[in-house]
Amino acid sequence: MKNTFRDRVTPVNPGQKLLTPKERFSARLSREGISFSFIVICCFVIVSIIFGGGVGSLNFNFLLISLTGLLMLLQTIKRGGLSKFQNLPLNVRISIVLIPVIPLIQIIPLPPEFWQALPGRHSISNILIDEGFGAYWLPISLTPVDTAYSAIIGIIAFGLILAILKLSDKEIKWLAQLMCALVTLSIIIGLVQFTTNGNVFVFYSMMHRGVVAGIFANKNHMAISLTATLPILWALYQGRFNYSLASYALLGLSISGILAVLAATDSRAGLALGVITIIILMSLQFPKYRTTIYISTCALILTIGIFASQIPLIDKLSDKMFASTEDMRGEFVKQSLPLLHDYIITGAGIGSFSQVYAATEKLEDVSFQLLNHVHSDILEFIIETGILGIFSYAVWIITVLSLSRLFLKPLRENLRNGSSVIAEKWAFVGLIIVLVFVAHSVVDYPLRRVSCLTFFCFGFGIFVRPIVARAQQLH
Repeated sequence: MKNTFRDRVTPVNPGQKLLTPKERFSARLSREGISFSFIVICCFVIVSIIFGGGVGSLNFNFLLISLTGLLMLLQTIKRGGLSKFQNLPLNVRISIVLIPVIPLIQIIPLPPEFWQALPGRHSISNILIDEGFGAYWLPISLTPVDTAYSAIIGIIAFGLILAILKLSDKEIKWLAQLMCALVTLSIIIGLVQFTTNGNVFVFYSMMHRGVVAGIFANKNHMAISLTATLPILWALYQGRFNYSLASYALLGLSISGILAVLAATDSRAGLALGVITIIILMSLQFPKYRTTIYISTCALILTIGIFASQIPLIDKLSDKMFASTEDMRGEFVKQSLPLLHDYIITGAGIGSFSQVYAATEKLEDVSFQLLNHVHSDILEFIIETGILGIFSYAVWIITVLSLSRLFLKPLRENLRNGSSVIAEKWAFVGLIIVLVFVAHSVVDYPLRRVSCLTFFCFGFGIFVRPIVARAQQLH
């Protein structure tokens, strides 16, 4: 006899507790090895990558990201995420906490006497006094709304790292596959943009056209997200390579396709970091053929460059890509260095660079274009945060160097023996992702976009996860 609906919701035994629909759904997820927290994290990752690729502002995208992000943070804390965080070494905890703390400090109102004495505030103080606002308490940040936006995003980034620390190895793998799927979707959209000269899939008013930008407003952020996906793909398929001729052929086609997409983004830094990442991963996968890999890669790049130069479209794209004076980034960096004199102590406030730069820009350099970033996020971050920013960089460097020594050597030995520990493998993936974004931040500003920040937090989270696991084993 078939069970009726009443039989399915009514307990068989009289003493058995009747489960609510929510409880039955949670029980089914538990049987599949999926937690409700993991579903919330996946929702946030989807929202942040799809809707966080443009300029940060108080709009619908920001509202959607904030709501899903705060829900993820609350769910993580509810499920004991802070206990995982407490198992981390002190320098790691400081490096994570500084993400939201620095902008929060910068929006705290200060007494007028103290604020007016801060470096870089003299001319602004005179204007405020003349207008009758000299007695007002003001924060360190010269653009407190932008800094408050950064503080909210920083809190969400903190929550994402906490959430990743709480995930199991299986959930990490599923989340990595989800991120790869989103990047694949972005590539498909980007190829349509490339072939239609940017007339289709225009998601932002200020967006690169005629290149593979995908769901991102900036072509460089598309390129760096694809590069960050490379070590994830390596971790997902590293154990499945059977060293057959078909596997080598598929690997070669995959690498060629990825390099082609990176070239189509028209991002010099993205292409260079992509090539370096591929060389590192292939050297780790095939340690006996390391020298051959280096020589073959150089020969492949040279050959592709020679043949590609004969194709008019690609030749035009390469001329644009390698035109070193086109965007005057070096000149912008040079003109931004004097700002360090005024803001090296307290900083001007996260998100304030365009305002403080415009106030000191030379008259002959003024144009109709607004310089929103200096295209060197490391320099821009120090201008905006001062001593706190320098301190945070120092803590991050110490953290990365100290943790890398714990697993790099064991990982290399395990791969040489044909095996690898899951935690060590994913920690290496996290390290590569972190280094890729740090290197790109020298010439660009990827971490100013929520979508790229999501990749970075995922990388840092899986990078420090082995520390939590070892602490649990000791307890």
